[in-house]
Amino acid sequence: MTPRPPKKISLLSEGGTQTQKTALEERIKIGRQYFEAGRSAEALTEFKKVLKLDPKSLDALQCIAAIAFGEDDFNKALAVLDRLVRYYPRFAVAHNNRGLALLELKQTESALNSFERAIALKPGLAEAHFNLGNALGELGRYEKALASYNEAIQLNDAYADAYANRGNVYRELKRFDEALESFEKALFHHPNSFEAYFNHAKTQQDQKQYEFAVESYQEAIRIRPNYAEAHYELGKAYKELLRLDDAKACYEKAIQLNSESAKFHHSFAVCLGDLQQFDQALIGHQKAIALDPLYLNAYIACGVTLSELMRFEEAIHYYDQAIKINSDSASARLNRSLLLLLKGDFKNGFKEYEYRWDAAEEKEKINEGRKRLKPLWLGNEALAGKTLFVYSEQGFGDVIHFCRYIKNLANLGAKVVFGVPIELRSLLSSLDGVAEFSLHGDRLPHYDFQCPLLSLPLAFKTDAESIPALDKYLVADGVKVTHWQKKLHDISKPKVGIVWSGSTGHKKDFKRSILLKEFIDCLPEGFQYICLQKEIREADQEILALNPQILSFADGFNDFSDTAALIECLDLVISVDTSVAHLSAALGKPTWILLPTTPDWRWLLNRSDSPWYPSVKLYRQKNIGQWGDVFNRISEDLKLYLTL
Repeated sequence: MTPRPPKKISLLSEGGTQTQKTALEERIKIGRQYFEAGRSAEALTEFKKVLKLDPKSLDALQCIAAIAFGEDDFNKALAVLDRLVRYYPRFAVAHNNRGLALLELKQTESALNSFERAIALKPGLAEAHFNLGNALGELGRYEKALASYNEAIQLNDAYADAYANRGNVYRELKRFDEALESFEKALFHHPNSFEAYFNHAKTQQDQKQYEFAVESYQEAIRIRPNYAEAHYELGKAYKELLRLDDAKACYEKAIQLNSESAKFHHSFAVCLGDLQQFDQALIGHQKAIALDPLYLNAYIACGVTLSELMRFEEAIHYYDQAIKINSDSASARLNRSLLLLLKGDFKNGFKEYEYRWDAAEEKEKINEGRKRLKPLWLGNEALAGKTLFVYSEQGFGDVIHFCRYIKNLANLGAKVVFGVPIELRSLLSSLDGVAEFSLHGDRLPHYDFQCPLLSLPLAFKTDAESIPALDKYLVADGVKVTHWQKKLHDISKPKVGIVWSGSTGHKKDFKRSILLKEFIDCLPEGFQYICLQKEIREADQEILALNPQILSFADGFNDFSDTAALIECLDLVISVDTSVAHLSAALGKPTWILLPTTPDWRWLLNRSDSPWYPSVKLYRQKNIGQWGDVFNRISEDLKLYLTL
């Protein structure tokens, strides 16, 4: 819940009480002194005595209502305020305070009426405009709420709470720049406003300004160090910045402050999973489930974590439990499909893999685009003489991997229009079966049927025996191959292409990528190593510069056709699981791939070869996160390669 400045009952006079009796005035004075000192019980005793002398005492009724309000007894506060407005129907502050009590009791429409009555009686009462804005905001009437906050600010240009709550409404309307400006104005007038700092940070997170969000959360925590939600949100910002140890510490602090939050335990466990501390992560997710037995995402996360621990049957159980909670859970079904595929159950796995559309992070945007793509072909209709639009949908490696099915479609008589990203257009120009290419972003071509690329295995009812495993199905550009041959002409050693890291944007990059300084030790002498990466991380650039035995031609890679041509000139490619590994294998080049304990589903389990690529050899981790044994095996096999 977005923190808002606290609501407070106003204690304003309407010109004094009905009586001017000295004894009564003295009791009111004593009662107010107790009230202002926070001694509510004694104040209440005095004000009850006042009411016996004067049942309509404005001061007494206001203070009794305020005491009830402060004790969260909003029903009692409302009863007292009802008396006030009955005795003093033109007292604007009483109507305003009555609205506050109604707002706390979730009687928002009635609260609106009270605030509007207060404004009608006293248009210059800024607090009533502010409270009306709060009520309108809770009802989702955001434009009207903005008008009320603006009116409050017009009446009091230093009204920090009004600026802060106006910022909340701007954020709801996704008018983030205006929200940030409003929070900053709130902080100008109230530099220690926790709510303004906290919501300022939330808005920065909305805009993916995570570094700035961290600073704002830290200020919020400085003001209110024991607010668990602020530590939790700071942890989320750190996680987005891949500062996982900092995120872990924040989640731990949030749990320390509120150990009963299932959400906190779940997020902490997700962070532990990213740190590959899967045993501890499992405990965290199970704690979240114990606190909230219907916590769907925690069941799914247990399944994911158990998969990483290679406890697959238990993982399936948790996915099934998630589906019992919500049979339409696309995320549960998608994760279960990935596990089924990893185990080689292609029949059920590919069928359930269709849930990927509804599980996508931007599913609304994706599916809005897909609504235009009809009718869908999944292998049931005859394709002879028909135009089929096949479009790539995921990463470059997926396109390279599954484009092998295009030839099968052409063999069925289809005219295949293939929608591809521009980075792959030149590479795929030699692909058998494509009648026409369509680049992403172009106007959709005419077609009779359409099929997303990764649905083709389902359409062809692919199983382990029917995988279209070709020795090679892509061909490098001959002119570009000649270019690279000339560059490498003087190298007599066996030439080995290497890839040790992938894109930092890949959500599982922490599992697959390796630092060059760690990878380099497994590369024996006797080879010419050639970097096939276009993106060299900052941590690796210095190591690469210090190792001239590794040639880098990153500046020469304009697209994948350049990389393919260089690979054609090599004897062997060694790569972590990236698009270059798929490219090398699709070209039929001997390709050694380094895999984590639980790899991407297409590499299956417990085998050193691949049914998808005849030229591939797989090197699997034996222990989670430990590459040492993999490096040793690669080093030994490279030395053996020299003797062959």
